[in-house]
Amino acid sequence: MKFDRLVLLLLFLGCVLPACATESSPATRQDSDLATDELKTLYALGLVMGQNVEGAGLTEEELATVLIGFSDVAMGREAQVDLEQYGPMLSAFMQARIEAAAAGELVEATAFVEAQAALDGAIVADSGNVIQ
Repeated sequence: MKFDRLVLLLLFLGCVLPACATESSPATRQDSDLATDELKTLYALGLVMGQNVEGAGLTEEELATVLIGFSDVAMGREAQVDLEQYGPMLSAFMQARIEAAAAGELVEATAFVEAQAALDGAIVADSGNVIQ
């Protein structure tokens, strides 16, 4: 079976973050103790992996579902969905989420530029750039 990079990443994450799937996890954002270099390195690994899904704009509930998948793989539990069926959908899912996030950012950026252009003394160049 051919996996794209995202599927492989998700499988890898499942082997590293099994404890994150439940609310009773001993490490939470408020009480995590990164006292050793090993824990700091694992945390850095989590940061890198998080950057790979950051653009998807996942909600807390969606992230919890993703973490359940990680945990199921890491703990050797049976998958709750057929990866051959749903794995190929990941690229389209991520692309749609990233495009939606980008559209939202464009709306915010346009509003910011318009607000800057409305300030006293602002000059709008032919390029659309606002000069103060």
